[in-house]
Amino acid sequence: MPDLTGAMEFVQRQLGIFRQQYEAVARGDLVAAKSAGDQLLQSLPGLVQIVNHSRNGGQFSASERESLERIVAEIKTLLQDANKCILAKRQELAELLFEFRRGRQLLTGYRSGRDSGGRLFEVIG
Repeated sequence: MPDLTGAMEFVQRQLGIFRQQYEAVARGDLVAAKSAGDQLLQSLPGLVQIVNHSRNGGQFSASERESLERIVAEIKTLLQDANKCILAKRQELAELLFEFRRGRQLLTGYRSGRDSGGRLFEVIG
């Protein structure tokens, strides 16, 4: 277990990465969001270890535990907000894809679907 100062610095860094990921998701920068997410996945075991150590009455004072709990609560909120952004972006992309397909169909006569037997078909013109 890292010393108290090191543990709190580690948790603060993780919060910063969560913020970066949330901001990347909110901007629609999926590459940056994935990169931050990968960093978080690698460090999550350490974060869980620190939180568990704190909750089990480790070397943290009551105020340090409260601070850690606030950070964990903020991380949870960021994750929930990021999830909402991802769902909104997914819906937006689905709508754009629908419009693209409809436009392509109108311009080229392209159609695709499944026949009564469930086989995929495509028609152009």
